[in-house]
Amino acid sequence: MRTPADFPADAARAIVADRHLPAPIADCAAAAGMARLPLTLSARACAEAAASLPETAPDALRPIYAREPDAVTQWRARHGG
Repeated sequence: MRTPADFPADAARAIVADRHLPAPIADCAAAAGMARLPLTLSARACAEAAASLPETAPDALRPIYAREPDAVTQWRARHGG
């Protein structure tokens, strides 16, 4: 389960998500003061969103995965651990 500690306020200012974002993640991000930006997949929307954000070093970006990747789940089921 995610907690607000998983979303340190100094690490990110916003979370980009669609309607499928799990409620616990949305709640924790909101508790950490992160804005929730709608996921809009078009070149124009991406360019407009990028123009409104401060510069960020690429190595500072961090994805948030709502669940473990299926390949990892299958590996653990077959090989343990």
